[in-house]
Amino acid sequence: MLGQPRYPESAAAQTACCVLVIARDDFRNLLQSYPDVALNVVDGLARELAAAHDSIEAISTMSVDARVTLVLLRLADRLGQPDDSGILIQSALSQQDLAAMVSTTPETVSRVISGLRRSGHVETGRRWIRIRDRATLARLAEGDGHPH
Repeated sequence: MLGQPRYPESAAAQTACCVLVIARDDFRNLLQSYPDVALNVVDGLARELAAAHDSIEAISTMSVDARVTLVLLRLADRLGQPDDSGILIQSALSQQDLAAMVSTTPETVSRVISGLRRSGHVETGRRWIRIRDRATLARLAEGDGHPH
């Protein structure tokens, strides 16, 4: 992967999927032969770098409550389905997965989500969470000093 003999991360599919693989040398030849592909790869890397910067900033400046709230908002934007009661996020993400996304423990994620549920901001069930009012959740995240 782009100069590394082995990619240091792992992933688990949440749904059935098809994975395509291209050999390192073939990928490099593709980039050299098709500048538009190379530019798209650079653009993708720039987006990933910006996202990593945002994550580091959030971890260093935001409370864990705000970080969990922000991740829920991002999941709603990417995976959410609006319905009569808010935005439904149906996902196989566990509290361990959410904890890894915000650099905390599953117990802390559970505490934050329980608080959001008690205050009526979210509803939860097995493999789903519904954001009742996205604007209110966004204000909670911003109120903690998040730069948006």
